[in-house]
Amino acid sequence: MTDVNGKVIGDWVSTKTAHELTVRPGTYKFHEVTAPKGYKVVTDFTFTVDKNGKITNLKVTGDSVKVDGNTINVTDKQIIPPTGDSDTGITSLIGLIMTAVSMTFGFGFRRLRRD
Repeated sequence: MTDVNGKVIGDWVSTKTAHELTVRPGTYKFHEVTAPKGYKVVTDFTFTVDKNGKITNLKVTGDSVKVDGNTINVTDKQIIPPTGDSDTGITSLIGLIMTAVSMTFGFGFRRLRRD
């Protein structure tokens, strides 16, 4: 974690135990270098600590970071493993075309049988 000037305020390796860091009022940036194996790296975010110790101006994308009073909770999201399916939509498109052609011939054949 750094302040607005890029000075490192704290760095640590995450474990199952929460990491506590006390900081002075100011604006800070959180940056996760690496995530645990099988998890996504949390997107960098900035926040401000006011003179009362309250976290304000949290600027983050996604839902992996939550504020609870004067505590920031960061939750790493698991990477969803690939299923091996390489379907790019072409297979689905071909299936839809084949279904449409089959239905067209089916209704046409049915109409011919009525006449």
